[in-house]
Amino acid sequence: MEDKPRLRDSSIVGNMYFYYYDPKTKEFMKYYDKFPLVIPIEEHGDGFLGLNLHYIRPRQRLIFLDKLSETNTNNRYDASTRLRVNYHYLKNTSRIYEHTPCLKKYLYKHIQSKFVKIDANEWDIAALLPMENFAKASKNQVFAESEEKF
Repeated sequence: MEDKPRLRDSSIVGNMYFYYYDPKTKEFMKYYDKFPLVIPIEEHGDGFLGLNLHYIRPRQRLIFLDKLSETNTNNRYDASTRLRVNYHYLKNTSRIYEHTPCLKKYLYKHIQSKFVKIDANEWDIAALLPMENFAKASKNQVFAESEEKF
């Protein structure tokens, strides 16, 4: 069986992706991530709602992914594994508080690259990579402010 390519023109809800992003309202934002690591959770007409793991510390990312694993579509942890999570689920599950600073809306017109799909067997590795690229703030400032939202 041939592997599906990692580079995609679009995202699929429940998968994890890296991509370059240039926010529409960046001049009004306190800070933003130019290279987000996102799990899209809901499609919208002009974009999607997603969980950008870069807004929390690497250790918290692993804890968050572990909590989300109860929504996995299967236990194979391969290219077919996705998360079945949406905003309603997160809002009504108080023990998954890490989502609060991670929840962001992304507009398709402002995505500046293809999506790089991360298969489930690499989610933990991707979550630990120091790939966050914040504009207007240091990652430690972002992490500290995110923790205030817990």
